Amino acid sequence: MNVKLANHFITATVNVLSTMAFVKPVAGTPYIKTSNKSLAEVSGTLGITGIGIKTKGCMTIAFTKGSILKIISNMLGESHETINAEVCDAVGEITNMISGQARKKLSENGQSFEASIPTIIVGKDQEIHHLKLPSVIIPFKIDNEHFFVDICFSD
Repeated sequence: MNVKLANHFITATVNVLSTMAFVKPVAGTPYIKTSNKSLAEVSGTLGITGIGIKTKGCMTIAFTKGSILKIISNMLGESHETINAEVCDAVGEITNMISGQARKKLSENGQSFEASIPTIIVGKDQEIHHLKLPSVIIPFKIDNEHFFVDICFSD
């Protein structure tokens, strides 16, 4: 997978969450996914398809309970202590915004993409199976909480 692709998703993640939730996510070192087991309790996932090109892929953002509750509490200006329907809706919106910003940057480089509607997955020990392609995990940290962006694209 092209490293520039990962950089667009890192930049989009930092921009969206710092603007919408007033947090400062710090990206860790990306690595190749070796397991389908998620490290989080709630995830937003969507498919991405190239327009006029054969590239296809997907993006998942997977939040630990602590990270998403911190983000949502900041976004909405009220304390949240459980993953509920409102939190799940926000995960979908965050997934859309990050995907949208990354796709906008890709279009500036001549690659246009469309995205599907996000699917939200809730629960411990989730498994997320993407296309049969290598998947890159970008770990992020907000204070002592973690979340992960998982991207998978064909070349």
